[in-house]
Amino acid sequence: METAWILRGSLPKVKTPPKFSPEKEVLKMFAHRKVFIGIISILVLAMVGGFANAASYLVYDGGGGQDVIQLAMNQLGTTYGITYDLRTPLNPVTLNDLQSQNYTAMVIGFNDYANMSGVKASDLASGITGNILLTGHDPDVHSTQIPVSGANPNTQASAQKFMIQALSYAAAGPGTGLVAFGDFTYPPFTYLPPGYGITATGGWTSETVTSFTNAGTASGVFTGLLPADMSNWRNSYHTEFVSWGAGFVPFELGTDQLGNAAAVTIGYSASAPAPVPEPCTFMLLGAGLFGLVGFRKKLKKQSSS
Repeated sequence: METAWILRGSLPKVKTPPKFSPEKEVLKMFAHRKVFIGIISILVLAMVGGFANAASYLVYDGGGGQDVIQLAMNQLGTTYGITYDLRTPLNPVTLNDLQSQNYTAMVIGFNDYANMSGVKASDLASGITGNILLTGHDPDVHSTQIPVSGANPNTQASAQKFMIQALSYAAAGPGTGLVAFGDFTYPPFTYLPPGYGITATGGWTSETVTSFTNAGTASGVFTGLLPADMSNWRNSYHTEFVSWGAGFVPFELGTDQLGNAAAVTIGYSASAPAPVPEPCTFMLLGAGLFGLVGFRKKLKKQSSS
């Protein structure tokens, strides 16, 4: 009796190992994979949401003879998903608009004797703090029209590519950038701040672009384009720049009606500080990292058992 009692009381209980089930193992692996993918997705959302804001533009439409900036922006919105808010002489651009951080850049359409009273030079001087692109081209007009007889057959596609890349350049810098398309008035670009130091001639048309400068090529504005693509639009550009202030450099050169070399597009590149994540980004990053740590601990615990 005593021996039996000792045997019954001292022997440890032996757990019966669970039966191996291929189906259950597959389900476990799938569950682990779903958790892992979910955590990685959180981290990716944090990175994308915090460091790359979707481009939203402030567009000024002053009317005029060839008033198509809204149509051109709508086409870009359909193709590239960009958004914009509209300003007009009746709903003018304000300094608060430019400093609100709601817009990556401001866009001013081709000025064919438009009403520019809704844009104040003083507001541009204080509110534009990013990259600036000024061009004699009117890509908003040509991107919305089928090329006329005798024009470069690639005019419409080239104009649209140049336009979206010009907008992207302005949006890439810190603060709020600016893109201003050609000005047919004389003298042109009088609505710009005097501090920009812009002197230009306008009120006419030219066809030939001869080259992109090193700065222009590096800017990305002409990626996938050749000088020939920017030429022979049947009114390729309407303005040439004679002089400009500190920080501006020529991006594109052409030949005017008199055969003289001309600066067709100029740009100003602002120095971009490192992007600062928003509070929600920190929360997403924290959640993702916490999930990865917990997931790793769970795997270690399961492997040890």
